[in-house]
Amino acid sequence: ARLGAQVTAADCHRLAYGMYSKHVARRVTLPSLRDCPADYAQALIRELERGQYDYYFPGYEEVVLCSHFRERLLSCTRSVLPPYESLMNLHDKSRLAELAARAGVATPEQWQPTCAGDARRIAQEASGPLAIKLRQGAGASGMRVLRDVTALPELFDTIVEAHALPALHLPLVQRWVEGETICSLELCYCGEVLGHVFFRGLRTMPRRAGTTVLRESVEASACAAASRALIGELGYTGFVGFDYVVKDGTPHVVDANPRLTPALNLAQRAGCDMIPAWLAMADGRVPRRLEEPRVGVRTRTQFADAIWLLDSLRRSFGDWRGERELRRGWCRDARCADDIADRTDPLPNIVLWWYILTNLPKLLSSPLDSAELFMYHNRYVEYGPESGGEG
Repeated sequence: ARLGAQVTAADCHRLAYGMYSKHVARRVTLPSLRDCPADYAQALIRELERGQYDYYFPGYEEVVLCSHFRERLLSCTRSVLPPYESLMNLHDKSRLAELAARAGVATPEQWQPTCAGDARRIAQEASGPLAIKLRQGAGASGMRVLRDVTALPELFDTIVEAHALPALHLPLVQRWVEGETICSLELCYCGEVLGHVFFRGLRTMPRRAGTTVLRESVEASACAAASRALIGELGYTGFVGFDYVVKDGTPHVVDANPRLTPALNLAQRAGCDMIPAWLAMADGRVPRRLEEPRVGVRTRTQFADAIWLLDSLRRSFGDWRGERELRRGWCRDARCADDIADRTDPLPNIVLWWYILTNLPKLLSSPLDSAELFMYHNRYVEYGPESGGEG
């Protein structure tokens, strides 16, 4: 809106907090992305076709679904929408490992079970620690780290049952690499990186390895070289974020998110504003390279950081002094820039907290992780021609 655009916000439930910003001129409620992906996509495209929109800006993993309708969508508006195969080479962790091997980028040893019996075989052959990961998950949903490999078969079956995973989407098992985690967000054009930001997650939810709720921009030349190799090998255009574990100076790529992440706000505050370059790409123009971001800039996602604080209070029963020191750091960091909360635009934050409170019973009773409940992913990525979509 500050760039002069009239913004319409579309989402699939009425408490999508971003729709309540004072900068939104119109709200559109779509069918459920999780339960009715075909209806969601068709309703979105109909809105774009009759609304004469200049741009469509996908904000999360609906970009994967919409890539099935790429030609139709781009015939009625402008956008940067990578092809489905390019997205899946990054989003699917098995295919990401294959891409990393071609690009010469290190990745942890991994196994891809095709049946429950494979998990028992891996438990007999591999040494720990290991991690179980959803092939097409995000936000560490479904991920489990185990030091005792004998627990692998039972835990593997539990995750498959909780997520109702078919044989084609059984979780993978990956060697757990101990080291510093560095994440990124890049804006790419034809295999070249136009702008990036690298950051360290100072706090995550869940704590073991999840979505960063407090992040700080850092310099990471080795990770930047790995990203350039991956992006160049794929010839990728669009947003992508990588997660690296750096061990003995070598970055191991463990995940990729071919979409926007909250690091977009961190990049902008650090001096690397990616939105004008994205608009230039959508217009068909070749954008210029962006400025290097400043290091040491912090942002946080306030509502998730508040949940971290509640978790700290619970953990105090086991480690009172340690958690007290962590909470002191939380109080100091509470003054840094927020991704959502804005005193001049308070309604989105109010709606967000109302959404969280009204969904607490679901959160407490479900076997799924909170990320799987509230972030719509891993439900529609295989939607395609065989189920009525457009290839």
